[in-house]
Amino acid sequence: MILESIIIAVYSVALLLIFMYALAQLNLLFNYLSARKHHKNAPTFDFSKEEEIPYVTIQLPVYNELYVMQRLLDNISEIDYPKEKLEIQVLDDSTDESFEETANHINQLRKTGLDIQHVTRKNREGFKA
Repeated sequence: MILESIIIAVYSVALLLIFMYALAQLNLLFNYLSARKHHKNAPTFDFSKEEEIPYVTIQLPVYNELYVMQRLLDNISEIDYPKEKLEIQVLDDSTDESFEETANHINQLRKTGLDIQHVTRKNREGFKA
């Protein structure tokens, strides 16, 4: 009798948890569908008119990314966006040899007319990122 009660209690708790999870998923579905309706009313930009294109800043936080930086900078420099409306900031707290390579690569990209800045900190103490 006690074993049966324990099994029914465990089963009931599991069933309740599954039901609550299903309700959470249903809530996500309703939120998605309502956001989808509002998406149609969102403002759009006419990229053929330069005055309507917003100014965009892309920030790239990096730390000792020796094997990633060259690919990252090459790919971000090829972004399909008007260069006069685009600013790229490389937030670099590197302490290894990637710092110098990143600085050299950024200087090369600047020569192509890309608005890219290499922002660094000398002292990382007290900062999480």
